[in-house]
Formats: sequence, C-alpha cells, structure tokens
Amino acid sequence: MATTMTVVFKGLRKALSSTFMKIAVTALILIPSLYTGFYLWANYDPYTLMKNVPVALANEDIPINAGGKNFDLGQSVAKQLIDKGVFDIKTTPSQELKDGVYNGKYLFGIIIPHNFSQQISTLYSSIIKSNNKNVKPEQGQIILVTNDANNFIINTAATQLSDNLQKTISAQVMKEFSDNLLKGLTDVHNNLYQATEASKQISQGTNELKINSKKIKDALNQLSDASASLPDIMNKLARGSQQVAQGDAKLASVADNVEEVAQILDRDWNSKIKPNLINIINSLVLPQPIKDLLLSQVNQIDQIVAKVYNQVTIDVKLIDKLAAGAKQLSDGLATLSAKVPQLISAIQQLSQGYNQFDDSLNKLAAASDEFAKQLELGYEKIPSFDDKTRNQINNVIATPVSMLDQSQAKSANYGVGLAPFFISLSTWVGAYALFVLIKPFKQDELTFSKSNIRSGLGSYLIPALFGICQMICLYITVELILHLPIAHHLLLLLFMFLVSATFIAIMFCLVAVLDMAGLYIGLILLILQITSCGGTFPIQTTPVFFQFLHHILPMSYSVDAIRHIINSQNYDNIHQNMLIIGSYLVVFLALVVIIATIKRHKWKNLIPPILKTK
Repeated sequence: MATTMTVVFKGLRKALSSTFMKIAVTALILIPSLYTGFYLWANYDPYTLMKNVPVALANEDIPINAGGKNFDLGQSVAKQLIDKGVFDIKTTPSQELKDGVYNGKYLFGIIIPHNFSQQISTLYSSIIKSNNKNVKPEQGQIILVTNDANNFIINTAATQLSDNLQKTISAQVMKEFSDNLLKGLTDVHNNLYQATEASKQISQGTNELKINSKKIKDALNQLSDASASLPDIMNKLARGSQQVAQGDAKLASVADNVEEVAQILDRDWNSKIKPNLINIINSLVLPQPIKDLLLSQVNQIDQIVAKVYNQVTIDVKLIDKLAAGAKQLSDGLATLSAKVPQLISAIQQLSQGYNQFDDSLNKLAAASDEFAKQLELGYEKIPSFDDKTRNQINNVIATPVSMLDQSQAKSANYGVGLAPFFISLSTWVGAYALFVLIKPFKQDELTFSKSNIRSGLGSYLIPALFGICQMICLYITVELILHLPIAHHLLLLLFMFLVSATFIAIMFCLVAVLDMAGLYIGLILLILQITSCGGTFPIQTTPVFFQFLHHILPMSYSVDAIRHIINSQNYDNIHQNMLIIGSYLVVFLALVVIIATIKRHKWKNLIPPILKTK
C-alpha cells in the first residue's frame, strides 16, 4: 500500500510541478462540469421558453349564419392560440406570414382560411338543420406553414400544436353536434309521446268505428233485403197517384164550373139584383123602420154573396194547385218507379262494398292497435335528457377518452430528462481529456517497482483521483448551480465516482497499449456510445447494430442507473447497473495490472545490467 501511495504522490507532484500543468489539470477537472453545465443550462427548460418563439397567425375566416346559428370559429381558434401563450403569436396577413416564415422572421405560421366556418357549418346544416340532401359535410382545414430551414425541432412542436388544435376544435364541433343531436332526440321523445297518445285515440276511435260499422253493415243488409219488394210497392203507389191525379183533374174541372157560376152570380147580384131590390124597397110605402130592416137584410145578403164568391175563388185555386201537384206527384212517382231497379242495384252494390269496407276496417283496427303498441315501445326506447345530463354526455362525446397520468417517475423538465445522458457523456469526455496530458505509466517508476500490482494501480490512481475531482465539480454544478432535482444525492455522487473510475480504467488501458491511437479508439467509443446508450430517443428506435452495442458498452448502464437515481426508487435496477459498471471496472483494473506486468518485464529487459543492480 505504501509503495502504491508513493507512486501516486510522485505522479501527482510531477503532474502539478509547473504553473502550466496546474492550470491544465484544473481545466481537465472542470471539463465535465463545463460540458454538462453549459448544455443543461442552455436546454434546461426550453418548452417553458417557447413563449419567446415568434409565430405568425393569419385569420381570414368569414363568419356565417347557417340554420339560424352563427359560426365564427376562426376568431375562436385565434383567441385560443393567443390565450394559451405557448408561442409569441403575431397576427398578420397571409402573404406576410408566408414571407416571414420564408425569411426566418417567424419560425412557422398558421393560416385560418376564409371558408373555415363555412366548412364546419356544413355538418350542422346537412345533418341537424337541413333536409337538403345536396348539402355535403366538409372538413374544416387550417393551414400550417413550416420551413425546416428555420428549425426542425420547432416544426415538430408546430406539428404537435396543430394536432392539439385539431383535437380541441374537433371536440368543440362534436360537442355542438352531440348537443343538437341529443336535443333532437329529446324532441323526438316528446313528439313520440304525443304521437303515442294520438295513436291510442286513433286506435280507440277505429275500434268504435268498427263497432258502429257492424250496425251499418246489418242495416244495409236489411235495406238490401227490404228493397226486393220495393218495385211492387212503387208500381202500386204510381198507379194510385195516377188515379188520384185523374180524380183531382175532374175535381178541378167541376171547380172551374163552380167558379164560373159564382162569377155570374156575383156579377148579376152586384149589377142587377142588388140595385133592383134596393129600388123596390125604397118605392114601397112602408114605415121607415121596416125599410131599414129590409135594407140591412140586403146588405147581409151582399156580404154572404161576396164571401161565397171569395171562398169559391180560393178553393178553386187550391183545387187547381192540388190537381197540378197530384199530376206532378204522379209523374214523379212514375219516374221514380222506373228508377227503382237502378236504386235496388245501387243498394246491393253498396251493401257488397260495405262488406269489403268492413273487412278493411277490421284490418285497420288491428293495424292501428299494433301501430300504437310499437309507437309506445319506440317512445320508451328513445331517451330524453335534461340539461345537466345532456352536458355530461356532450363532454364525454367530445372527449371520449382521457389519459390519467400515473407516472412512477417523472422528470421535472427537459434538462432533468437529459441530465443522465450528459453526466455520463461528460464523464467519458473528462476521462478522455485526462490522457491528453497524463501518461498511463512512467518507465522509470514501473521498471524499478517491486510489485506489478502496486505500480500498476498506483499509476491508475493518479488519473482516478483527478476523475474524482471532476465528479465532485460536476455534482456541485448540477446540484448547487443548476438545482437539478435528485432523488438520491449521496448515491448519485458515489455512482459518479464509480462511473468515472470505470471510464478512466478503460481509457487507461487503451492509451497504455496503443498510446495516441488509444485516444483515437476512445473517441470512436465515445461516438458509438452516444448513438447506442439510449440517452435521447429509446434504443428501440435505432438500427439493430446500435441495439447490439447498447448491451456491451458501459455508458448504456451508467445512463440507465443515473435516470433511476435521479427520478425513482427502483433500487433493483440501480444495483444491477452498478454491478455491471463495477464488473467493467474490475476487468479493466485487472487489465491495468496485466499491462503493467507486461510493460515492466519489457522495460526491465532493456535496462543495462549495471543499472539493474541499483
């Protein structure tokens, strides 16, 4: 042990023998801290600072009214983009937007076309508020203007923003659509209720009509049976009416003679008899009272004659009318009697037709009962929603699936996620840089050493101590300067010591065997490990060659272990990776001893015998 420490102290004194070497060693110690510190500092939380990225927005959408509903979705989308504050959004005309993206003034742009609201409204118009089958629903389109010459990563963020915006707008449209659809279902439910009640009344009325129809059917059948004797009755009635008409005609002729006699009597009375009676009475020598009595009798006779004349005239007119009516009745009955066969045929046809109608009515009654029953079943199956339930359903339809984040280990930001990769990377870079100035073995020390193990390990411990200093500085950088959230502080520092010791052992062996070519091999290994350790993208996304390297190169295990040390409590994974890294260290320390033995034997053979005796 004393010999080993002697080798270490001599190596340290030589390494720090001049001011230049002290500055150089200090710079070597700080390389991992500077490498990791500056990169993580520059990229610690870029997503939060996306609000400084200039983005152009051109809203050319023209609001419209469709089916009594206003659509101004362009303004709604623009407001959402600006209110989210994810980017520094500037509103510009579309041509200025395109020019700005082309010359790099804006990293990308979003154009809302003039017909955006019109396109979205077609879904509402074609399905919800319109019976016009010629109206076809269209997809609303938003134009994303990108230019990979500006920045490829920002275009990926722009695409994600576009996808999120598409989902948000789709959710809004689906919510609006489902709201109207559910309202329509509720209206259909209510209308079906009214239709069900109406169908019940129709069914009831049809059944009542069916009952009454049977009575009508029976009456028609009776009428059809009774109409069989109608021709004889009508013939008798026609003959009787003809006889009555003939009798009335004779009576009218007699009445005319009576009227003629009455006219003669009235004329003679007024022109001859009445004046002569009055003159005779007045010429008689009689007392005056007797004359007055006689004259009053004449007046009474005059009234009787006038009354008789008037009554005769009236009766004759009535008899004439009776005769004329009897003739018309006789003619009408004769005509009716001639039409009776047609009437009987019509009654029989009506009876037969009504029998068919009655059968159809029975079918209608059965169908109306079934219709009312099915309508009621449909009414029960179509749901009805109150406002609260409808809103809940709308929200679920708009966003049917939500992701519940049950993260077992979550990085606080982008810098924390990349820290394991850059800590491991800077540790290898630090180990690599050490051997630019430090030589693995000193020929004189190794030649005259009494122990291969002590001299080999002593030579290794010199860069290993510098590696420990590198890790202390790196730990201070990520913990105290960058304030990286770490789940296991002490464990991280100890593991960094282990990783540094392992990487230095690997570089020690490479340089000890190959000299400057060993540094070149170390650089090649660095490149291969950067691409195969899975520090950025999952290793499964790389070609098979790099997946193969992932399992045999040490940086893969250091990255994986540091991730769990920083973020989680998975001690099994940490212990497994520490064991693998420790195995690399043991193997390469054994190689250090083997290489030291070989070189010591080689150099000893080159020493003159006189020097070997010292």
